[in-house]
Amino acid sequence: MVNQYEATITAFEEKLRKLMSAYRSLQTENASLKEELERKHRDLMEAHRDVLTLQKNYNELRIARGLSGNDEERKIAQESITKLIREIDKCLALLTD
Repeated sequence: MVNQYEATITAFEEKLRKLMSAYRSLQTENASLKEELERKHRDLMEAHRDVLTLQKNYNELRIARGLSGNDEERKIAQESITKLIREIDKCLALLTD
């Protein structure tokens, strides 16, 4: 009878050791996945900033080309400039409040 209990306890201890080992392994994997996620997030934010910069540069180039181009391009450029002026006016109004 004692042997049976000892065998059960030994089997339980072995399973517990395996479970603890798997838990530690999963903790390590989780930590590395969190680091990778953080790296990917930083990369994504950097790419987003690059996209915004490129969009700004594109809009500026489009305005510059519009001012030196045909009538339709000039009209588009003037509308863009007017829109920018309105946005600046709104910002100034908010600052004065």
